[in-house]
Formats: sequence, C-alpha cells, structure tokens
Amino acid sequence: MARRLVLVLLVALGTIAVGSRGATGVGSPLYPDLQTLRPSGLYFGSAYLGDGLLHYLLRFSNTVWNAGEGRLELQGDPSPGGHSGIYQNLYDGSIGGSLALQRFVGDDFIYHPDHYHYHFEGFATYSLLKRDSAGVYQDTTRRGYKTSFCIIDYSRITSSGPSWAVYTGCNGSLQGLSVGWGDTYYASLPGQWIDLGTSPMANGNYAIRSVADPQNRLAEGGRDGNNAATTYFSVSGGVISIQSGPVAPPPASCSLSYATGFVGGSTTVSCTGFSPNETVNIYWETATTPVLNSFTANGSGAGSATIYIPSSTKGIHSVLAVGASSGRQATASFTVAPSITLTPTSGAAGTTVNVTLRGFGSTETVNVRWYTASTTYQTVASPTTSTKGTALTSFVAPTGTTGSHKVAGAGVASAGWAETTFSLAASSPSPTPSPTPSPTPSPTPSPTPAPTASPTPAPTPSPTPVPTPTPSPTPSPTPVPTPSPTPSPTPSPAPAGPTVDAVTLITSGSTYARFEVITTGATAAAIQYGADATYGAVVTGRQMDPGVFVVTLRNLTPGTTYHYREVATGPGGEGVTTDATFTTGP
Repeated sequence: MARRLVLVLLVALGTIAVGSRGATGVGSPLYPDLQTLRPSGLYFGSAYLGDGLLHYLLRFSNTVWNAGEGRLELQGDPSPGGHSGIYQNLYDGSIGGSLALQRFVGDDFIYHPDHYHYHFEGFATYSLLKRDSAGVYQDTTRRGYKTSFCIIDYSRITSSGPSWAVYTGCNGSLQGLSVGWGDTYYASLPGQWIDLGTSPMANGNYAIRSVADPQNRLAEGGRDGNNAATTYFSVSGGVISIQSGPVAPPPASCSLSYATGFVGGSTTVSCTGFSPNETVNIYWETATTPVLNSFTANGSGAGSATIYIPSSTKGIHSVLAVGASSGRQATASFTVAPSITLTPTSGAAGTTVNVTLRGFGSTETVNVRWYTASTTYQTVASPTTSTKGTALTSFVAPTGTTGSHKVAGAGVASAGWAETTFSLAASSPSPTPSPTPSPTPSPTPSPTPAPTASPTPAPTPSPTPVPTPTPSPTPSPTPVPTPSPTPSPTPSPAPAGPTVDAVTLITSGSTYARFEVITTGATAAAIQYGADATYGAVVTGRQMDPGVFVVTLRNLTPGTTYHYREVATGPGGEGVTTDATFTTGP
C-alpha cells in the first residue's frame, strides 16, 4: 500500500472537450459511471497532526467503482521541470476498441520525482453528518482528510468487465478503473479518516457520506447524480454501532458545476435532499451574508441555481444552501483563484493602465510586475488589498519593445499569482515644428533737432508787501466713517459627478453577456442596451467592491449585435459612456 502518496493537485476551471481523435469509422464513446460503496470498517483512532495536538479520528474504508459501459482512463505526461496536463480518454469498446474522445481534465502542478506519478485531487470526498432533534441529518464542519487518489483496478466488484486488472500502477502515463472494478482505500491508510478535533465524538446518531467525483470533473455520460453513498451509525460511550434498519431521509447535498474560479465568475449550484417545493436560499460562507440566489425545489427536493462569486480572498470558501421551511443545510467548497484585469489592454508607452486585482490575500501587498522578457521585469505598482483581497491601482506603460508584454500580480503574503498581457504599440512620431520667422526690423527714426533757447529777461523788482493778520482757523467737522459692505459667503463646490473609468466585456455567449464596470464616485451602475442607440432595456449591476460592478444581460438573441452604454450614478449626479456595441454568439 506504499502507492498512496498525499499530494495536492490544482485542477483547472471545469472540463473542456478537445474533440475526437482516431481514424474514420470510430464508434461512439462509452462512458464510465462512478459510484461509491457505503463506507465500512468504521473505528476510532487518534494521531498527532500538524498543530502538534492529539486529534481523535474516525477511520473507515471506502471503495469507488466503475458501474458504466466504458472504462475510466486518465492520461498524463509528468515532467520534472514543467506542468503536466491530465486527460480523460474515452473508447468505443469496454475492452480494447479505439480512442473516440479525449477530454482535458486539469493541470498537474506537482510532480513527484521519487515515485514518478501523479495523483488526482478530489476523486472522492467524505463528510460527517449528525441527526438533530427533528430527526434530520444535518451537515457538520467535520470533513475527510484531503487525500488525492492514485486510481487503479484494486478489487473486482462485478463480472461485467475484464476478469483481470488492467490498470495496476501509479505511473505517469495511464491510470484508471476498468468496467466492474473498484479502487479501495482501507481505513488503516494514512489520511483515510475524518478529523474529529481534540475531543472524542459525543454520543448521538451520525452518518458518514462518501461522494465520488464530487465536482463532476469526469465525464460519465450524464450520470452525475448517483455518486454518493451513506452509512448511518450511532455512538454510545465510545462504541460505534452501524444502523441497518430504517433511518431518517438522506441528508441534503450540493455540488458545483465549477469548483475553482475567479471573483465575478459563475458556478451552478445543484442540490438534492431538500423538502419538496420549498425555497432554497444560497449563501456565501454563512447564512448571515446576503442571498446570492435561490431556487424552488421540485417534487423530489432537488433544484439548482447559478451564483456569481463575490469578492473574496484566495483559497477555499463554502457555498451554503439552506431550506427556508425545512431548515436543512448543505455545503460545497469553492476555491477562489487570484485574477488581474487591465484597462485598457493595449496602448503606446505613457498610456495610463488601470489594474484590478481580485482573489489575493487580505490586506496584503501585491506587486504588479511588467515583464520586458520571460524572466526580466520591473515592479510598476504595489497596492495593498482590502480585507476581501481586492485592490485597484494603475501604472504608466513603460517604454520598450512593441508587442505583447506579460503583466503579473504577485501576492507577497499569500503567494497568490495572476497574469495577463498588455500589447505595447509603437508611439506616434512627434510632428516637426515649423520654423518661427524672424521679425522684420523697423526703420530707425531720424533725431529731432533741439529748439534754440531764447534769452531770459531780467526780473522786475516787486514792492514790499504789507503783512495781513492771520484769521483763527474754523474747526472742520469729524467725518463719519462709511461702513464696509459685509462679504457674501463663498458657496461650497458641488460634489464631483461619478465617472465610468472602464467597461470590460468579461464573457458572453449566445444568450448572455457579462460586463465589469469600474467607476469613481458611483454608488450604482447599470447598462442600457437595445437594438440601436435608443436602447430600451436596462439592467442594474451587482456591486463587487467599492466602485466595481458586474452587470449581466440575459435572454439575449443569438448572433445579434446590441448597442449599449454604461450609466453610473452617485451623490454628484451621473456619468454616461458613449455608445458601443457587442455581438452575441451563434
């Protein structure tokens, strides 16, 4: 059992079909159907974990097996110096046959040179539930240890497939499960447990739930709802008793269409196990946060809704679904990855570039790097993120070689990393100045001759005057001062109106389009759109951060060009952008 090695695999956003391969005449692909047997062999254990404290553990064995018509085959090509893509191969035969389809599953960023193999993260997850006073099994915060799987044919479950084990090694080229075969992790293996904390499990009724491929990364021909199994048990005085008789209804559970992504991106939350026809509200982290979306469960207690990821820090966060009438709860994990957005994305040297950083650590410094070569860069900005890992900054595009330059955000504390590109255009040549004409000199005037002086006549003597008595002065009245006018108060300047700094089309499809709007001084933002510049429809955006809004237009017509403009409102009035257009997909 030394084949089990705990590694971490960063899985890409969802799964992408990359098309068929093989010769003409290849048949339709046969899909696996992953199911899990009920967890078995439960017993209590203990171990000193990473915090240096003694933790109590619930150990158990778990088997994931392939009940489908086609094999599960994963192909990789690990390299000590680089990344390794993981692909799912689908064949037109359960044994042998031709390769009919190859799907990209994820990127393996960790290669283990000693064992020369890779592990698939999230192949199964385990959760602990506890029965409440109303008899409902509610999800707890206790989870299985995050083990990755080296997938092999370990035990034969049915006789529908090959009678021999086809996938037997954890090599770096092929792993998988043949039809009718299972991969078993026994309770004694490292990491095969649920961490109960530093206290023993209290008396009560519990359930342990195992889910195969919980994030639906692997194609199973649409059979993604039968991957779970639950074992119900009770604890009394430290003794485990398995319940074989009737138990309460199965617990609620939820899965995500995408379990990793960026702030502002979307994922669909699909849930089962709620009361029929009740409203189910979806929250981020806890039920004290705003409702992200809701759905009405069908007659079987199932339903789904799409949510947009709010501003959050890098790492794992909980998506919480709560039944409004039953009180049932279920959670799923979403991993937020860092992102960087530039506006504009091209321009000449000297262009001011606005930068939006999301999904980094809380209140950490993020160095924005401008790359002049693959490993040579200069730091052009170093903002500090908010408590939710977001920062807005700008820089001036440096002079350099025209063409595409990598721009990256590097979190100092979180080690978060995101990159994009900026296209540096050639600067426009400066116009040649016209010569300034010299002024024409004015003619020098001739001097005017000085007049000839006449002789001065001799003065005639004046008679001696008789003195006149000096009269007493009459006193002048004291002038009354004129009062100065009171100055009028200078009015305070009106607050500046909001401005729209950037509008970016994040993503679009045949019937929808999602924009990111960056504003200054705005408390709300909306997009007006329509068939022409008269618009006619308007959608208000969702605020992601101060001054940052995401606006989603839905129910659009495929293959249609729409006119739109952004309207930002705030205390100083409103700011409106000029008319622009976008076209939906086919």
